[in-house]
Amino acid sequence: MTQQVVVITGCSTGIGLALAVILAKDQQKRYKVYATMRNLSKQKALDEAAPSELDSTLFVRELDVTKDDSVNTFFSNLLKETGKIDVLVNNAGISLCAVFEHIPIKTIRHIMETNFYGPVRTIQAVLPKMKEQRSGKIINISSVYGVVGGPFQETYAASKFALEGMSECLVSTLRKFNICVSTVQFGPVQTDVRKNMELLLKDVDLSKADETTLELIKANDRARQKLVTGNISQTADEAAKFILGIIQEDTPNFRCQPSKISHNLVAAKLKDASGEEQVQSTVQRYLTE
Repeated sequence: MTQQVVVITGCSTGIGLALAVILAKDQQKRYKVYATMRNLSKQKALDEAAPSELDSTLFVRELDVTKDDSVNTFFSNLLKETGKIDVLVNNAGISLCAVFEHIPIKTIRHIMETNFYGPVRTIQAVLPKMKEQRSGKIINISSVYGVVGGPFQETYAASKFALEGMSECLVSTLRKFNICVSTVQFGPVQTDVRKNMELLLKDVDLSKADETTLELIKANDRARQKLVTGNISQTADEAAKFILGIIQEDTPNFRCQPSKISHNLVAAKLKDASGEEQVQSTVQRYLTE
């Protein structure tokens, strides 16, 4: 049986790490997994999670999706080594929840480079080969914030809205080549995203923020923490198993919601053309004590 070549970005922690391990440990060895990360010094967790699979069904490679040269070099070497690519999972991403007018432009650019231009680069790199072989799956890890805006998520949502828009434009054309595009709108997932966000928050100066806005962001943060720690949040392993299901489907859906809360939020947004129901629901959920 021919192995599927799977490339996953952002595998040092969280969903990317969990997905790489699940695929590499597949009992039937159906997958040849290229788990990529920006900094190979962070591969220890992956090495420890799948030591027997390293250099067998799991290959750890350096890939910085924000750099043209890194993307071009990685995929050029990959295609020389494998001759094909079956699945691309654009998982690398960063989040930020902050007072919008005090976020430095350089920080906004960094988020867009990772969350939107990163997938742009990787998709452009794989499409010629996928079109030539008339097959492939592109799975873009999005968020409910890629469909439904939320308070203090302006920059993160903008990057995911852009990802969703690009994906929606690609999906119909690429099906003519037997290439499936899916976006996954995750809700709360228990990962290190908050720890990574705190690094970006060091550049956000809140000393000039007004008191009302500061109280609102505190209320929003408390509400979000309840969601993440509550029983409606998913673990990274649960999230990875959902993505595995998409990989294993012949023709997966374009929009995929892995939880009831994400499904309900996306469904409510798409059925309400005015947007007012969403606004009122968001105020009640996040900004009310």
